[in-house]
Formats: sequence, structure tokens, C-alpha cells
Amino acid sequence: MAQRSGHGQETADVQVALRALLAGDSVDYTDERLHQSLLSGLGAEDRRLRVSSAWALTLLAGDHPSLIDGLVAGLADRLGGDCDRDVRQVLAQMEAQHPERVRAALAD
Repeated sequence: MAQRSGHGQETADVQVALRALLAGDSVDYTDERLHQSLLSGLGAEDRRLRVSSAWALTLLAGDHPSLIDGLVAGLADRLGGDCDRDVRQVLAQMEAQHPERVRAALAD
């Protein structure tokens, strides 16, 4: 179950991931560490980190549909935790963009 965290290395990782995405310089969108940092951001105490992480995950799924399966799996692992509401919102946004892919990924 994901815990809300507002301090330490996890928060720094989320901030680095968000900055990299915003800069767009040499970002490896398939990097699992990037995905994990953004998923962790959904559990941050800082609302800006949560909203930014949700936005970034939705953007990644929209721009790179091949990432949806992995992102949805990471989101599904966080359902029922402290960040359940944020996870459900990201899943709803992804599903609005790619309904069949998200539903298939959730069914797995």
C-alpha cells in the first residue's frame, strides 16, 4: 500500500522526473525509474507534486500509448492506498484517451 511521503529521496526523485519531462531534453520515456518516480509522486504530501505527477502520467500515456500497460499496472498496484483518489483520476483520464487499451490492461 502506498504511503504519502513528503520528504527525502522519494520527493527529490519525483521533482527530478518532473523537471526532466518539462525540459524534454534526452528523456527516455520508457525508463522504468521515471515511471516509478511519477507513480510515487501520487502519494506525496505536497499537492503540487501529486497534481504534477498525475498530469505527467496522463501526458505520457497520451503521447506514448505503448507505455499504457506498464503505467496502468503501476497505478493498479496503488488502488486502495492513501492515494486512491488520485490514482482513479489518472486512470479515468487515461481511459478517456485510450479506453480499450486501459480496460485491457486493467483486465490483466
